[in-house]
Amino acid sequence: MTKVLLEAGADINACTEMENFTPVHIHLKRHTEVLETILDAKPDLEIKTSPTCYIPGMTPLALAVWEEKVEAAKILLAAGADPNTKTGHKGGAPLHLGMKEDLVRALLEYDPDLHLENDEGDTPLNALLSLTREEKKDEWVVVGEVYAPGKETGITLPVIEMLLRKGSDVNYPNKAGQTPLFKALNKPDLAIARLLLSRGANPNHISREDGMPLHSACRSGTWEAFRLMFDKVGFAEEALYGIGSVVNATCMRDGGEEVPLQILKHLRKTVGRQKMHLNQKCGSYGCALSSACFWSSEGVIGWLLKHGARVRTKDHAGRRPIHFTAYRNTSIFSQICEAGGDITARDKIGRSVLHIAVQSGSAALVKLILEKDPSLLHARDKDNWAPLHYAVRGCSHSARWLREPIDSQTEIVKLLLDDGICSARDFKVRGHEDENWSILKLAWYHGAKAEVRRMLETSLKKQHGHNWDPLSERIERAKRQNFRCGYCFMAIRGFRYHCKQCVQFNLCYKCHGRKNKVHPGHYWDTIGPEFTEEDDYMEDDESTDEDEPMGEDGEDDDESMEEDVEYDEDHSMEDDSDTDDSGSEDEL
Repeated sequence: MTKVLLEAGADINACTEMENFTPVHIHLKRHTEVLETILDAKPDLEIKTSPTCYIPGMTPLALAVWEEKVEAAKILLAAGADPNTKTGHKGGAPLHLGMKEDLVRALLEYDPDLHLENDEGDTPLNALLSLTREEKKDEWVVVGEVYAPGKETGITLPVIEMLLRKGSDVNYPNKAGQTPLFKALNKPDLAIARLLLSRGANPNHISREDGMPLHSACRSGTWEAFRLMFDKVGFAEEALYGIGSVVNATCMRDGGEEVPLQILKHLRKTVGRQKMHLNQKCGSYGCALSSACFWSSEGVIGWLLKHGARVRTKDHAGRRPIHFTAYRNTSIFSQICEAGGDITARDKIGRSVLHIAVQSGSAALVKLILEKDPSLLHARDKDNWAPLHYAVRGCSHSARWLREPIDSQTEIVKLLLDDGICSARDFKVRGHEDENWSILKLAWYHGAKAEVRRMLETSLKKQHGHNWDPLSERIERAKRQNFRCGYCFMAIRGFRYHCKQCVQFNLCYKCHGRKNKVHPGHYWDTIGPEFTEEDDYMEDDESTDEDEPMGEDGEDDDESMEEDVEYDEDHSMEDDSDTDDSGSEDEL
């Protein structure tokens, strides 16, 4: 039948409307005999699937590798398919996707570029070490290695050996500065890490944001991975940019307390408390205790407190450990309060713990904070935002990656409105590009649920009267980007501001307006679009964006904008000073 159609003049390069599948794309999944017949007609083998396809930007060869169709891949390669054509999967070539030994062997026979970089700067060797198959969806996903400690990726030792024998550079770093050894240390089976070391992997390589392989093992490897690197290079006392100290990296891991406690106890036994520098100011979160408050468990936090960690140490943006507990739950928040944490503390942009907690997804935590200090309901930051303004943006979803239970954001907004009508009054706040926005405009921009908007409208009508038209406050919903703000941890809406120096660091429009406080001294790219061509609004939408790792220090050449906003004297902020009343500290 295929021959008959071709002889009758069928277009061999005709594409489907939605996916842009050619006959080659379609038949590579089926009978190889049909595929060979189609290839005899010399079709274009570089046509890619459409951006709207379930797997965009794929040539037939890339799709064959993706779908693990070994025979189809061999046939396509023999027919002249280019193994170096970049795909829609992070800009990688087919070899970046080839987890099966037979597929990798077939690709290597055609001399692909072993150092071709994808969008993240990963060569095939580096990229394959962070690929995994999600069983339920039967599709490839990339696991951020720092957020999936110890998760098996499925890459086998023979695949890595083949790449190394063919000439892959064992020390080739990606844009984040990570070499293959960093990723290999996150695997439960350390055979690949040992292989890389035996082939010349540098155990002292320093990544700009992720430190050394030892830091990687501390943050997301097994106990055995830590011992492998610790025994290899010893203790690194110096704190590095981004990740901070070895202790800091250990406290930045989630997924249980057994391994971090093992590491901390081993360090105390072998190098001593003094060299551990528990209160050293360093890293993205400021100190080890703040890192643990955001990432780790009560057991790790308790160990740090027992051994002298201070609860009032600030990071570069004025955040203390108690601010990071406000992303978590009532037990961790209470643990720091009982240790002397100051519930009234503000960071450099004026946020209180309640500003943060309303985005935690925990109504119980919000209630607890209001019980301890009801005045925080009316506290405003330097852009005049009250906690309610933060709440209508939605949940920060830090709880999702920290495995915390999440309450409805509607419940939290209702809690704030019920607690005091002043929290819903229509004062203007600094919105996008310094515009003065009402709280209802803020809700529309961030795609708040209809129920949240109705609650706000009901409250505002009490102020404006029934002749007030809430539709006058409607603005377009901003596009939800696939990135998270590195300061407030919200899924970014509208423009994304990407730090040119810190590969993994982005800011939302709100925090970018205070970049001189939260990420000073760096330069930024503005990445859009701000809106989608078609409104993607869904009444019951919940953001499920992927998480973006948080970087370190950043930029600003703008003047302070504090004078642009008026504040009520009754609810003015505390001084912005960096003074730390916790005593002298080690500082990076």
